[in-house]
Amino acid sequence: MSSKFKCLKLKDILSEKPDHHWTVQKMAEIVDLSQPHLHRMFKIHIGAAPMAFLGDLRLENARDLVENTSLQMKQICFKVGILDGSHFTHNFKKKFGTTPTGHRRLHQEKIQAEELSDRIGQEMIGSAKQ
Repeated sequence: MSSKFKCLKLKDILSEKPDHHWTVQKMAEIVDLSQPHLHRMFKIHIGAAPMAFLGDLRLENARDLVENTSLQMKQICFKVGILDGSHFTHNFKKKFGTTPTGHRRLHQEKIQAEELSDRIGQEMIGSAKQ
């Protein structure tokens, strides 16, 4: 099995279980590569080191939960496999430009503005028909 195929296989596994407590050693064992070789090949074929890919995946999943649930930030951290809340906030802000709480507020304001715009549009259509 080629190293590219092994990296793609690992990417799929990480995507299916991002909340698992992963180590590079465990990842390397799964695809039968040495840790340094996995690091190099994953970066070449996937575009990021394995742990960086996993961190980004977790943050993307966290953003989805921040936007679409009312879960507390601690609960979101646990669900996506992030163990340290302060690192979560720091990394979330670095990736998305705002804290998780700020992102939730902005997302809710955006949804409310879209709903208001839709309502106004419907009212305008209704009054134009009369």
